[in-house]
Amino acid sequence: MDEEDADLLQVDEEDELDEEFEKIKMAKMKSRKLKVLEEMALAEQTLVEAKAQLKKAEDHEPEPEPEPELTEADLPGLEADVLRLQEEYDEAVVHKHNLANEVKSCSERLKAATDLLH
Repeated sequence: MDEEDADLLQVDEEDELDEEFEKIKMAKMKSRKLKVLEEMALAEQTLVEAKAQLKKAEDHEPEPEPEPELTEADLPGLEADVLRLQEEYDEAVVHKHNLANEVKSCSERLKAATDLLH
C-alpha cells in the first residue's frame, strides 16, 4: 500500500468519523428538541388545568346554609343571645367614645407642644 492509498484510507476514515459525529450531533439535537417540546406540552397542560380550576372557583358560589327550623323552645336561647350581643355592642360604643376622647386629648396636647416649640 503506497502513501496515496494510505492517505485515501485516512480521509475515508475521517469522513466516516465526521458522518458519525454529525449523526450523533443531530440525534442529540433531536433529543433536546423533543425534551423541550415535552416540557412545553406539560407547561401548556398545567396552564389549561390551572385555568380550569380558576374558572371553576370563580363559577362556584357557596350555597347558603339552610336556615334551621326554630321552635318556640328556641326563643329563650335566642333572647339571651340578643341580650348578650346588645351588651357587647353597648360596651363597644362606650369604648369607641373613650378612644375618641383620648384621640382628641392627645391631639390637643400635640398641638400645644407644637405651639410651644414654634
